[in-house]
Amino acid sequence: MPDSTKAALRSFLTTFLATLITLVPVAAVVEGDFTWVTAALASAALAGVRTLLAALDPGMTLYGVGSQDPPA
Repeated sequence: MPDSTKAALRSFLTTFLATLITLVPVAAVVEGDFTWVTAALASAALAGVRTLLAALDPGMTLYGVGSQDPPA
C-alpha cells in the first residue's frame, strides 16, 4: 500500500473516530439507549468526507492531487 494511501486512510479514520467519540451520549449508553448510533455513525462518516476534500487540495502533500509518488 503506497504511503499516500496510508496517509489518506489514517486521516479518514482519525477524523471519523474523533467525531464519533464526541457524539456518544454517555447518559444514554448508561441507560441502555442506543437509538443515537445510526445518526452518530452517519455524522462521523460525513465528517470523514473531509479527507476526500483534502485529497482534492493541490497543497496537500501527503496524499491526493498534491502528492507525488517517489520514482520506482
